Amino acid sequence: MPSHAAPNIGEKAVSADQSVSVDFGGKLKGATISTLTSWTSTAGLTLSSKQITTAIKEINNRQVPIGEALQCLATGGVAGTVYTLTAIVVASDGQTLVGTTRVRVVAD
Repeated sequence: MPSHAAPNIGEKAVSADQSVSVDFGGKLKGATISTLTSWTSTAGLTLSSKQITTAIKEINNRQVPIGEALQCLATGGVAGTVYTLTAIVVASDGQTLVGTTRVRVVAD
């Protein structure tokens, strides 16, 4: 499975709910994401509202078209910890892709 790692580390405060996104556009080769198979985090960070984007979304200064990214809500975590989030998707052309991003949790 080809992998795609996000170039930046996002930050969130311990008590904040933070939107987190992964851009798959560079790996889709004209396809879109059809299925989100799994999206997990290292222990301690909770992910909810996991979905394929349904609107154009700016990620890392790029306008990502509909269906080329994932987004979720990250909550909790321990200050000073960097969490790795891993998503597995199936594209409309059948390819399976793995995307990762990292979130650093900071004190309130």
